[in-house]
Amino acid sequence: IDEMNFALEKPWSGMPIKLLVRIMEYLVTFPERTNCAIVCRQWKMGATDFSFIRHVLPVEMGSFMQTERPTDHNHYHTIAEAISIAQPGDTIELGDGHYWVNEPGLSVDVPLKFVGDENNPSHVVIELSGSVRWRANGFLEGVTFRRPKISSGKEKIAHELMSLTNGVRVNMVHCVLNNEGSMGHVVSLRMKSKGSWFDTQIKGSGGGDGIFLADESELELVECSIVGNSNAGIMSTGGTRFKAVSCQFDENKGSAVSVQGHSKCEILKSRFGKGNGDLIVREAGSACAPCQANVAILPKGLTRKPIPGVRYTQEEDEDI
Repeated sequence: IDEMNFALEKPWSGMPIKLLVRIMEYLVTFPERTNCAIVCRQWKMGATDFSFIRHVLPVEMGSFMQTERPTDHNHYHTIAEAISIAQPGDTIELGDGHYWVNEPGLSVDVPLKFVGDENNPSHVVIELSGSVRWRANGFLEGVTFRRPKISSGKEKIAHELMSLTNGVRVNMVHCVLNNEGSMGHVVSLRMKSKGSWFDTQIKGSGGGDGIFLADESELELVECSIVGNSNAGIMSTGGTRFKAVSCQFDENKGSAVSVQGHSKCEILKSRFGKGNGDLIVREAGSACAPCQANVAILPKGLTRKPIPGVRYTQEEDEDI
């Protein structure tokens, strides 16, 4: 009775939540349910109801052992299964635990959002063989991608951990991309792809770069760490642009940053550790400006050529 009176008083914006959710079940996530969510607060609650989220079971819950058994509504045994059924705009939730992904990896061909543990990405770990290939826009939060440890003694294969192509935009928050055990780039952006990444770690390219940008792609990094890569931490080439703010670069054997092929970068308030091969390598015709308020830590007794916008400090004098 109370719900009926509320609905009569508020017309369309007063429809009961249960009825709204039931109606929304007949709509596709994007654009229909997404458009309904902007009508009013009541409709947003109905359009974004928890029942629409797709859940993947971790191996700790026996997902690999029970692949023939049916699951509850919107629950799946593997990430690949959830992706194959998902509609554009869907959210796929990964609970705490491990998820095994075999060759050739994952292909994301419709816009999707993946959500793990927003407070600690180490709680949600995807053990990835192959690569994650983004061919549509997407969002990642609170997820760790890494190579299976059981493959560490085998011959390394030249796989990128993740790739963005065809002009897609993929944003990331609180993620870890660890390609230790493979010879490819950790992540690449090609063909005018874009991204905005916050508090994300790029780590462990065994034979490539941490981040490889080509073909006029663009990337913004805030409070990210790019560490432990055998070539450049960030390789920017082919008219690309990137901006790094309050980031950490260390143990990148080639250079922390390499800017080539008429590319442009901005590096602000970032920290260069003592383990980088070079700091910023800029090819003629490319630009690194503005480069401001950065600090580079040098081992005791080592000197480097001055770089505008980078203050050097010896290891024992570090005061960051």
